[in-house]
Amino acid sequence: MPTPYTEDAYSYRVDFASRVIATGRNATRSFDTCFEMHDGNAVAVALYRRSRRNPKLRGNLFRYLGRDNLVALAYRERRRPTRALAEWAAQLRAAGRADFDKMMAAVEAERAAKRERAIAAGYSLHEIEPYWFVFKRPDGSLGDHKRHVESDVYYDACSDLERLAVPERAQSSTVA
Repeated sequence: MPTPYTEDAYSYRVDFASRVIATGRNATRSFDTCFEMHDGNAVAVALYRRSRRNPKLRGNLFRYLGRDNLVALAYRERRRPTRALAEWAAQLRAAGRADFDKMMAAVEAERAAKRERAIAAGYSLHEIEPYWFVFKRPDGSLGDHKRHVESDVYYDACSDLERLAVPERAQSSTVA
C-alpha cells in the first residue's frame, strides 16, 4: 500500500492531503511530506482544482496552504490539463532528484578537496562515517562516539574535515 513517503505515489499524496484538509485535522509529518517529494507544486494545483468541486476542501484549503502563492501557481498552470498533472509531478521529481544528486556531488568534491589539502599539509585523517564525532579522551587518545561515550571534547566530523586532521603520532594511538 502506498504512503505519502512512497516516491511515485503522487495520487496517494493528493488524496491524503485532500482528506486531511477536508476534515480539518491537524497537519502531521505525513501531511507535510505530501508537499516535500519535489512534486509539491503539482499536489497543490491538484488540491486547488479539487476544491472547486468539494465545499469542505474549499472551506479549509487556505488554512493549510498560502492563498496568494497557491492562486498564483494555479493561474500559472491553468493551461495544464488535470490529467497531465501526474506526468508533470514525475518531471518535477526527476528534476528534484537531479538537483539533489548535483548538490551531493559538489559536497563530495569539496570533502575530497579538503581531505587532499590536509594530506598535502602532512596530516593523516582519522576516517569516519558522516555525522559521527571524533573526540579526545583525557589521556589524549582519539575515539569515536559510536564505541566510546566518555568523551570530553567533540569535533564535528561533518562541518570541517580539516579539523579532523591528526598528526601521525596521535593517529597511532587512535582506537579503531
